[in-house]
Amino acid sequence: MNKSQLREELFKKVFMKDFADMRHLPVDEQKLDWQESELKFSAKEQSEIDESYNKIFFMKEEIDSVIESALKGYKLGQLNEVDRAILIVAVFELISKQNPQKVVINEAVRLAKKYGDVKSYKFVNGVLSGVLGKLDE
Repeated sequence: MNKSQLREELFKKVFMKDFADMRHLPVDEQKLDWQESELKFSAKEQSEIDESYNKIFFMKEEIDSVIESALKGYKLGQLNEVDRAILIVAVFELISKQNPQKVVINEAVRLAKKYGDVKSYKFVNGVLSGVLGKLDE
């Protein structure tokens, strides 16, 4: 699998967990792994996804704070679930400096075009531009 596919699977897993958390629903962590069997990840790839997923939810307060600081006229809880999950993954990558900033933003925009609504990619791009400004301060 390439990095884009791994990132997309991470996004799906974060989306499902965040969706359940925002609605105070119980989460069966094993059910969050449904897509892995579909795409046949290697043990190393699965480990990479799981490690990033665990780090995201360990850093969730920090990630949410960074996103909220870049939102204009919105609160994090007001965002649609897809956009929020994309932003969570992207901000995690920006904070942890796993990939170049341009790559992170391009990948987030790609996910927003694929999974979001018609305007999602513009919104995600705008928020991430604001996040970069906050991280550079």
